[in-house]
Amino acid sequence: MLENAGLIDIDENGPTTLEPVMYHRCRSMNAFDAIYCSKCSMALNQQAVLKVEQSTDEAKRSDEYQMLVERREIW
Repeated sequence: MLENAGLIDIDENGPTTLEPVMYHRCRSMNAFDAIYCSKCSMALNQQAVLKVEQSTDEAKRSDEYQMLVERREIW
């Protein structure tokens, strides 16, 4: 009704229900809009996976990361 009145936009990619979602790997129940599993911290959707990959790539390009890798090779 609110969408028909132009007051809100429904996100077609968003969840369709407010029911908890079970993550298949650890069998944990998560909120309908959770991005990461509350038990094992794994990404629950493609958007979260992409965010983790981008953050990892950015971290690997940093000077701090290179310094830690070099330090580890010495040990």
